[in-house]
Amino acid sequence: MAGETLEGLLTECTKEQLCGLAREFGLKGYSRLDKGGLVSFLLEKADPDALRDRLLASENQLTFVKDDGDAPFSPKVKKINKKRLSSLAIWASILGFVLAVIALVVTLILSSSSDKQLNDVKTKLDRFDPITHDKVIKEKDELLTEKEKKIKELEKAVAELCVGAPRERQEALEEVKKGNMEKARALLQKAIDAQCGVLAGDYYQVGNAYFVDKKPDYRAALAAFLEAERLDPGNADYLNMVGVAYNALGEYGRAKDYFERALTIRKKVSGEQHPDVATSLNNLGSAFKALGDNRKAISYYEQALAIDEAAPGKEHPDVAIDLNNLGSAYNNLGDNRKAISYYEQALAIRKKVYGEHHPAVATSLNNLGEAWSVLGEPNKAISYYEQALAIDEAVFGKEHPDVATDLNNLGSAYYALGDNRKAISYYEQALDIWKKVYGEQHPQVATGLNNLGEAWRVLGGPKNAISYYEQALAIDEAVFGKEHPNVARDLNNLGATYFQMGQKDKARPYAEKAYAIFKQFYGDDHPQTKNAKRWLEKCRN
Repeated sequence: MAGETLEGLLTECTKEQLCGLAREFGLKGYSRLDKGGLVSFLLEKADPDALRDRLLASENQLTFVKDDGDAPFSPKVKKINKKRLSSLAIWASILGFVLAVIALVVTLILSSSSDKQLNDVKTKLDRFDPITHDKVIKEKDELLTEKEKKIKELEKAVAELCVGAPRERQEALEEVKKGNMEKARALLQKAIDAQCGVLAGDYYQVGNAYFVDKKPDYRAALAAFLEAERLDPGNADYLNMVGVAYNALGEYGRAKDYFERALTIRKKVSGEQHPDVATSLNNLGSAFKALGDNRKAISYYEQALAIDEAAPGKEHPDVAIDLNNLGSAYNNLGDNRKAISYYEQALAIRKKVYGEHHPAVATSLNNLGEAWSVLGEPNKAISYYEQALAIDEAVFGKEHPDVATDLNNLGSAYYALGDNRKAISYYEQALDIWKKVYGEQHPQVATGLNNLGEAWRVLGGPKNAISYYEQALAIDEAVFGKEHPNVARDLNNLGATYFQMGQKDKARPYAEKAYAIFKQFYGDDHPQTKNAKRWLEKCRN
């Protein structure tokens, strides 16, 4: 093949991978050889054409690097139309607003104790950090029930227009008697805005409760955050959490739009160097990384890191988040040594702050495992993954997205070791959890399907592999569009499978599209681009 010798391809493999090739070709007498000896052994003993095909057939298995970061549930709350006054008779409009305000105030007074309780357990979820406080998880069900009960009482009160005599009503009526209609309207509008703000806060708390559950309901959380933002537009916290929810659901373009709006407001309100600005920069970075633009993601992460190191200090959890996310972006760009450096810095901070058995520690362990796996150290990766899985199962239970990530990554490590049956078992467990949490049309579901396809392809089941790859491609194109690294991955794997089935003409269009996308996003020197180019040249020969 043009541009690369068989010996060169073998030299790029790790010792474990070379041993796996020897086992696969049924060779004996290699167990005591070093890496150089294994290369010479394979060149001498194995069929060169079959060996070349096998080397080029190795597809990159996608493991998950955990980001740190911040349908449908739709309780009906009667919306107060702020434009209605201009179209109704003045007396009727004012009376309607007065009665609505009375109802809201009376009901809120009666339920103020549940407000205080829920505020006591409010957690900051602005980051993509899977840090979940045990107290919040323990108390969530009870407090959420109380909060939903309160919202229903508010709905009923507004609907029935209960009569009371709060200060706003009396002041407004006095202004009406004096003929000061505009002042009366202003008084009532002020009261209404205040109550909308209170109700928006209620929805925000409900969204947080859905988000931190051991079995999070991201669609319900999104609905609650959207309602909070509708009631109090321009609130950067609500905009940010809408973005976080969209990100969790794989709708990265929408997430980016909300993060940008939140960033604009936070810069205007708090200045350029505020920690909340760092939060928005970090979240924007994660959205761009998910969309395949890792270099832009790094730019945002570096800005966030500079702010966080200057404000909270260099050993703060927010700094660990920034370091972790920088590691993730560099890992995606193929700079695994640099990624490991960032991951190790983040892990050291998290162990110091949280101790050994915290979800944030599990995140760093998982990411270190992924980086070592890419560097050809699957046994080292398995050690990290198993530590992460033990922590996540202890904290979240067995049906949480972080647990699925750990299982998926263990599958990828065993795939690298050649134990495809064990890999399939882990992949299937991970896929089952992702489908339960996210539904059928999520990028992580596509990844699970892709990995199952690759394991079946290596086991000699190309028809099963094609079925899984096609399902993954359909999901990724629906979520990301036609040009995204995940789409290129699926296309590349479909092309490789058709090539191995002897269908070069069918394989070539897939290989061409995959190579073009990888080159666009990563450039010529990235391992994914190089691998796609090899397949394309193979299909053209």
